[in-house]
Amino acid sequence: MKISGAEWKQFEANGWPDSYIWADESTFDDGTDLYQEGGELSVADGATFIVPDYWTAIKQDEQHGEDTGITIRALIRKWRRARDYVSIVVEIPRSADADAREYFKGKGWKAGN
Repeated sequence: MKISGAEWKQFEANGWPDSYIWADESTFDDGTDLYQEGGELSVADGATFIVPDYWTAIKQDEQHGEDTGITIRALIRKWRRARDYVSIVVEIPRSADADAREYFKGKGWKAGN
């Protein structure tokens, strides 16, 4: 599953279930962590990354009991289905940037960087 840094931030702010915590780690296969030491996201808003299938979350009250975790991918899918909008990435020629942004603004759509 791919997700952008900006969409991940939206997921954390609006889609992460209150009762869940990270089960173990937030590292990628190459050993880098999703978060920097200060807690800031290490992925730029416009960059995309693949959510590893081993990232999981557990309910806080189940932390010391049986692990009944759920994958982060499943949480993201549930959140995406519940939203009333979708996020897409569009590549356009640099020369058309201003026109595209004006079009999006005219439609009332939000355009990222």
